[in-house]
Amino acid sequence: MPRIEELRSKAHDLYWQIEDWMSDFDIPEERVNDALSFSAQLDDELARLAKDAEIRKREEARPGSSIQIDGGSISRATRS
Repeated sequence: MPRIEELRSKAHDLYWQIEDWMSDFDIPEERVNDALSFSAQLDDELARLAKDAEIRKREEARPGSSIQIDGGSISRATRS
């Protein structure tokens, strides 16, 4: 998960860099808003991946169980 946290940090930095560029250059506000929205979506997706990875890690540590994560839906199967 350190890699995901590193990517989230970079996404956060990107968000603020876009804010700085908006004030430094004559960039249309609509374009800036699109970029800010993308940066926020990227951060949200990375947070979801970090959460999924943590769930998998905990479940794999449990003897006799497994999980499936499919598009945000989580299910548990018990091995016999």
